[in-house]
Amino acid sequence: MPTKPVMAVFDSAVGAFMSPFVVPAVGAAMRGFADEVNKSGPDAGPVSQHPEDFELHELALFDEENGRFLQAENHPRLVSRGKDAVRRSE
Repeated sequence: MPTKPVMAVFDSAVGAFMSPFVVPAVGAAMRGFADEVNKSGPDAGPVSQHPEDFELHELALFDEENGRFLQAENHPRLVSRGKDAVRRSE
């Protein structure tokens, strides 16, 4: 049964999850989240301006064969905190 993670970013300032998205692997979502946290200049958005307010969560798994979402006991599961994804400049 091929499954893909269903992810979403939680905004603690708003108290809600953003729209969910499906990725090939949790690592891909973590990389994209870290990239968003570390954007600067005109591309910077709320996630990079306030990383302490955002967290990446795995919500469920998506079964590609039957189109069902599979919920596990450990979902939603915290994967990364924005403040922990900030790259320190040296």
